[in-house]
Amino acid sequence: MTPPATSRPRWGVFLFVLLFLPLLFLKWKETSVPLAERLVSEDDTVRNLSYLRMRGLAGPERTETVEALLTVCRGADPRRSRLALYALRKMGETDERVVEIAIASLRAPDARLRREGAVALMEIGGEALARVARGLSDPDLTLQSVYAEILRRSGSSASGALLSVLTSSSIATRHAAAEILGEIGPFEPAVVEALKDRLHDPDRDTRIAAALSLEKGRTPVPETIGVLVEAISIPWDERSESAARALERRGPSARAALPMLSVLLRRPTEAFGDRLSPRAAAARAAQAIDQRSSEIVDLAWDIQNKDVALRYRAAYFLAESDPPRLGAVPALVRALGDPDVGVASRALHGLSRVGMSALERLAATAYPHVVRVFGRADGVVPGFTEWAAPAIAEIGPPLIPAIKISLQKKEISAASADHLLSRLAPPASSVPPSSPPVPSSH
Repeated sequence: MTPPATSRPRWGVFLFVLLFLPLLFLKWKETSVPLAERLVSEDDTVRNLSYLRMRGLAGPERTETVEALLTVCRGADPRRSRLALYALRKMGETDERVVEIAIASLRAPDARLRREGAVALMEIGGEALARVARGLSDPDLTLQSVYAEILRRSGSSASGALLSVLTSSSIATRHAAAEILGEIGPFEPAVVEALKDRLHDPDRDTRIAAALSLEKGRTPVPETIGVLVEAISIPWDERSESAARALERRGPSARAALPMLSVLLRRPTEAFGDRLSPRAAAARAAQAIDQRSSEIVDLAWDIQNKDVALRYRAAYFLAESDPPRLGAVPALVRALGDPDVGVASRALHGLSRVGMSALERLAATAYPHVVRVFGRADGVVPGFTEWAAPAIAEIGPPLIPAIKISLQKKEISAASADHLLSRLAPPASSVPPSSPPVPSSH
């Protein structure tokens, strides 16, 4: 049944009230609650409308709102503190009190408040970043790393702040500032000169950080060579590898590094992995500085030299040539018998890159050497077994007799033999019946 015409106006009034009453309520709330409180409201709609109102603030109302927000920031509620700091940041406030609050927030248990503090400091810049830079000496190592990350993310705008602390009495501050300057750039004259001064810093780590930063800027400063040599002489780490790569880039101008590179090349160690080993890095740098022929025939002569440094260099470049060279196989097979485990394992790596099928015509000579190298390097050379075991397994069952003979001659341990045989033979037979029994541990 059609409703009477007189009821339609009532429905219109009802719809009007339903649609506009919430808007009237929000308008009333906007005028009755201080802006600072609305800016930290739990109601997203109220906050978003308040952000629009905040943009036009000026005079006494702005001052009153800022003071109220600062008070909220100092409160115990992390959510309200975060929203208040966000509002101050969006208002463009750079007051010293805002900087103090932002720095204090970096110690807050609440992760979102800490992030807001970091963003505020980056946006304020200037003196705020100078305060952050001075915090690089904080005894709290976690805070030190937070300050360093803020400066890194601030990019070139943090250069001034970092330069201001590069002569700090704090070793930690000088070291971090020298390191970060190399990461953010730009390498303007003032930055280069300041870093050059740190090449003579009494702290070794700061000297190395300054040298590596200058190298990142591809700044040809002769004084860095001595510090780079110092960096490759310390216990090997990322800095040492970076220094070796820098010397490699320098080429012939870094001849002063050759004696230390020669020392590294003679160390009877080796390692495989994502990072260059000391010997591999030294081989690359030495080749760039004092180039020798990379022709196979010349490397084949070097790989037989009495000087282990030359033998390693030859093994490295025969093994790591790109693309792998089939013509290098005879020289690499010969190098498998080298008394230096680094040379021998590097030669095996080269053969694995060429493909173990290339050894078939040299099986009588090559297979025993392959097994012996595995026995010498398994569990001794870091990162060796991970690639060597599956590579050797490509040879398949023809390798089993060589394993048995090496096991009898005690050239390979039972554990290493088991490791290879588990990849070559059916799972049920780990050690062949004719093999001698595994010695008792008693």
